[in-house]
Amino acid sequence: MSSSKKRVLLGVGLLCVELGLFALLSYLLGLSTKETKMFSAIYIFILFLNHHYNFSPILIWQEIIEMIQSHTLFLGISLIISFCFKEQLTLDIIVLTLIMYCATILLNRAFRKRFRRFCATKVLMIGAGKNAEMMNDVVGNNGFLFMDVIGYVDTEPFTGTKPSSIPSIKDNLISIDEIKEVIPKNKIEEVLILDEHLSAEQLNLLTEKLHNRIPVIKYRPVTAIVQPYNTKVEDFDGNLFISVSDAKKKYVDIVLKKVVDIAAGLCGLIVLIPLTIIVKIVSVLNGDKDSIFFTQDRIGKNGEIIKIYKFRSMIPNAEQVLEELMEKDPKIKEEYLTNKKLDPDPRVTPIGNILRKTSLDEFPQFINVLKGDMSLIGPRPYLPREIEDMGKYYDTIIKSKPGISGMWQANGRSSISFKERCKLDVYYYDNWSFWLDLIIIVKTIKAVLRKEGAM
Repeated sequence: MSSSKKRVLLGVGLLCVELGLFALLSYLLGLSTKETKMFSAIYIFILFLNHHYNFSPILIWQEIIEMIQSHTLFLGISLIISFCFKEQLTLDIIVLTLIMYCATILLNRAFRKRFRRFCATKVLMIGAGKNAEMMNDVVGNNGFLFMDVIGYVDTEPFTGTKPSSIPSIKDNLISIDEIKEVIPKNKIEEVLILDEHLSAEQLNLLTEKLHNRIPVIKYRPVTAIVQPYNTKVEDFDGNLFISVSDAKKKYVDIVLKKVVDIAAGLCGLIVLIPLTIIVKIVSVLNGDKDSIFFTQDRIGKNGEIIKIYKFRSMIPNAEQVLEELMEKDPKIKEEYLTNKKLDPDPRVTPIGNILRKTSLDEFPQFINVLKGDMSLIGPRPYLPREIEDMGKYYDTIIKSKPGISGMWQANGRSSISFKERCKLDVYYYDNWSFWLDLIIIVKTIKAVLRKEGAM
């Protein structure tokens, strides 16, 4: 049985469980049998239209957003029906919707984790380099992606792209000549062409080799576009184009972002007070009696210079020591000029090391959020001396208000290069929405809890 048919069965099972839970909750809330049947039919129909039961490969963030949209629509329709029939069901429907929203996310995740191996699409990756590492990481960290990677095809003989040294890729390398044998033997259902260095001729030969052997072939387009705008594929009578357009900021999203900033600023300030006392006590006990706060000039929105607040994580004369270190050691100078940081940094104090690993050193910036200099989510504020290094990315990045967290922290934190950081910040501006901010918040929390690099 193919994975698609297995997912249909799984979808039916999830539908039955959710329908039973809906009926149980309706009974506990006191809804009549007639009301239960009517609202459950509307609920299941909306989820069905939103492809909730097809178990296609999807990121958990997409599922959360789609479920918010589905349940908001269900709540609106149900309240209108309740009002038209003059039924006093407002509170019951709101409670029912909130519980079912949480339940659908948890049930979907549980089903996907429990039956992932059973229903996952068997995938073959063409290419074993950097793009393969990225996809390997995405597939491994997202339980909502029903993908079982069987192997990675080594394209080095054709494109010079060296295979990754990551064990999960290195141990599953396949030569291009083995493709014909691997596909039927492992019942491969999907191929992802990841090596973007394949020439047009090589790509055509490869797709011809896969034609009639694989139901689905996906590939990364080779594009000269630097800035990643909103993207979609358009078909003009068989001529495929990648359409890119600047994302329009919705007024509702802008208002929601402002509300979240104010709420986060107030909550952050409440936590900051006891945290400041603890940091001061620990610093004094470690023999550091200098101010625990640190202010620094950074680039704000539209290039305006702002002062940001942080808990001091370095020795008091850190800038002077940095100059001395770079003067004495060319390797340190090269590392700092390339990445704008040192790893490890000898200037960091013991308490500062803890603050950085837990990201607590950023907490005083909630003051900046309340002042309006910064936002909860946005590009991390750059130093004035980094303007030249930001190059062509500068004009786009400064269009956004800097944030306490952003794409950088949610996607690798300090483990990525300065140039990659700039690209992520440009992506944030071009693709910003309130939903993207929510995704970044969740991913940042996960990154901090897993201690995946300091900010």
